[in-house]
Amino acid sequence: MNRLHQIWQQLATQTGVFRRVRYDAASPCDVYLGLKTPENQRLLAIRLPMALAKNMGNVPEFRGVRVEKIADTDNADRFFLNLLLTDPALAEVFDVLLTDLIGQLLPIAKPAEVVRIFLNQLARWEELFGRYSAGGLSTAEQKGLFGELYLLRKLLQNGLSPAVVVDSWVGNDAAVQDFRGAAWAIEVKMSSQTTSERLTINGERQLDESSLERLFLYYLNADVRTGAGESLNTLITDIRTRLTTDFPVLITFNHKLTKAGYFDAQADRYVDVSYVIRAEHIFRVSGDFPRIVTADLRPGVGEVRYSVGLSDCLPYAIFETDLFLTFT
Repeated sequence: MNRLHQIWQQLATQTGVFRRVRYDAASPCDVYLGLKTPENQRLLAIRLPMALAKNMGNVPEFRGVRVEKIADTDNADRFFLNLLLTDPALAEVFDVLLTDLIGQLLPIAKPAEVVRIFLNQLARWEELFGRYSAGGLSTAEQKGLFGELYLLRKLLQNGLSPAVVVDSWVGNDAAVQDFRGAAWAIEVKMSSQTTSERLTINGERQLDESSLERLFLYYLNADVRTGAGESLNTLITDIRTRLTTDFPVLITFNHKLTKAGYFDAQADRYVDVSYVIRAEHIFRVSGDFPRIVTADLRPGVGEVRYSVGLSDCLPYAIFETDLFLTFT
């Protein structure tokens, strides 16, 4: 069981105004999970020297969470830096934030460095909390996520390392391309057009391989159906099943899903939308491939959005096996 979930269950059986459990007794960083009553608010608490309390500067504040500094009643030279969940509807994304944050804090011994990481991570996660929507992913976001995960599963199906595949999926971090390695990248596009197929390219860097050894474009064309084909939910379930024998990789995958805006509590919203794949293409982006890159732009021009005709990409098509060699 996930350590985070274990502690939440443990705290639920405790009594008292401020319940807390130290996350890792062997860590040099004094990190706790707790429940603040009577609100029963989940929180992360870090015990720090009191001298740091006055020198923290502005603390990021955003929807669903609150930061507070509380004196340590057992030690006048210490205080608790608390991160509280104020909106229970955000519990799932809060857990992902805590896992990410705790993983970075546990090895840190210097209190000032702990505070720096804490503040930096909050600033980075503010956008994710802001993205959480009661309505779930938009139609375009569902389609885009389905395309990325369809490729992720295909890579797993072909015996590639689950850890390498999941680590390379960076579309959830708003990266330039959706999959990225040390010297390669894959951009994924999915469309439901039936005539005059065109691929929308977002930015002059998306198909620019100048900093890479290899760049690929993976394209899917699919019919959107109700009650036929494969839904986003069933695709995710299949991937999770394939990762059950490697629990750390499964946890990483689930965290990345949340960063992409997919929350299990909202899965019912995606039940009625399914996709039937009509066509699948893989292109090696190089040479005269139809595109706009940074070097083509005049000074002051940027953030270009344009489209490319599928027929013009076909001369650059490659086999799946050529793509899979990238991971070996």
